[in-house]
Amino acid sequence: METAWVTTHHLSPPPALLAAIAGVFEIAIAAAVAMYGRTPWPVSLAAGLLALLLVDALMFTPALPIQAFNPVTTNTAALALCYAIYASQPAMR
Repeated sequence: METAWVTTHHLSPPPALLAAIAGVFEIAIAAAVAMYGRTPWPVSLAAGLLALLLVDALMFTPALPIQAFNPVTTNTAALALCYAIYASQPAMR
């Protein structure tokens, strides 16, 4: 999937490098959610990025939603988890 994304956006770095960088950002956001669990910004950041990636995938790679583990199902599930985190914290409401 990363290869298709890189090709569609005409990015020059190799897909493996971009996947590794994205993985580091994912871990950093997860760590921020874990460390700053009582504040809304890490969950809001994660939800916003997930929504942007979903819109990007649907706009630039419309064939992806018919594949297994497509961005629609995975991002929707992750957005539901963000909502569950947000709704479960009284300080965030």
